[in-house]
Amino acid sequence: PDLTRDVDLVEEVARLDGYDHIPVALARVRPSVDGTPRAITFARALRDAAVASGLHEAISYGFVSPTDLEVARVSTDAVVLENPLTVDRSVMRTSLLPGLLAATVRSLRGGVDAVRLCELGASFHPVDGAVLPDERRTLALLVAGTSNRSLGVRRPLDVFDVKGHVEAVLSSVTGRVPEVRLPSDVDPAPAHLHPRRAAFVYLGGVRVGVLGEVHPDVTDTLSVPSRVMVAELSVDALLEAADVLGVPRAAGLPRFPGMVRDVAWVAPEVVPAAALIATARAAGGALLESVDVFDEYRGAGLPAGCRSLAFRLTYRDADATLSDERLEPVHQAVLAAARDAHGATPR
Repeated sequence: PDLTRDVDLVEEVARLDGYDHIPVALARVRPSVDGTPRAITFARALRDAAVASGLHEAISYGFVSPTDLEVARVSTDAVVLENPLTVDRSVMRTSLLPGLLAATVRSLRGGVDAVRLCELGASFHPVDGAVLPDERRTLALLVAGTSNRSLGVRRPLDVFDVKGHVEAVLSSVTGRVPEVRLPSDVDPAPAHLHPRRAAFVYLGGVRVGVLGEVHPDVTDTLSVPSRVMVAELSVDALLEAADVLGVPRAAGLPRFPGMVRDVAWVAPEVVPAAALIATARAAGGALLESVDVFDEYRGAGLPAGCRSLAFRLTYRDADATLSDERLEPVHQAVLAAARDAHGATPR
């Protein structure tokens, strides 16, 4: 009664005669003229760079429960399965966060000191009037626990650790260091992140993701015995930004020496270091080669609500030796711009 097609009869003959009697022949595959698509090679590069930065690759279920989405404070507008295997796998995930959080809880409870995970996968979002959902590829990074350095004092992993992984991954793949911008009242942080410990990630002026500390309500509900930091980067947005930026080009070695000026700006706490760097670069023009932060101070001797940020400014003229007479007006313009734009004064 189960023979309804010719292939059913073929299968019965093969089973009775023995599968080992069927000769094995490899299919002849011709390589593609265009090679592997750019989207695939880019995703592979992201995954390899994440692992190279010290993260362990995780592969979590694409099916979750509605409760998992609610607890993680991500979108609950999910694709519902018609025939779920269990209630705990009844909808398709709208974020990679629930799966990574579950792995984190198991790892920390199992005695792991530091959890460092990455996952590149798809989230699924229903589309009105469409049969198939919208699949969004995301690279998610997660760190939790304490630093596992062999030397020195152990410390809790914080948001700057996940920021470092993001910078390492994007610098390796695109050759550029991403920019982070703090949320605002107009553009707040996502609900699953701590409102004051989150930031948006930009690459070439394009928002490519978000990073920050997972909201305490989420970690408390899951009984996570540690703060959890996460970053979520859109693979498609990263690919678009990388293609616009193009391949980075190496610059020639400098022919003339540069001049360094160190300045410690006392600025309000709300002024991020990135804002001071951007202002300095704009005012310094072509002579200002680099601006690097090397120290931060809070404490006695500073006005209330302020901190001191120390920067190293490197000036260089590509065509001639830079003199003090030419440098000083430019440096004073940088100091004036920081004062006018951010109320920052040299310490």
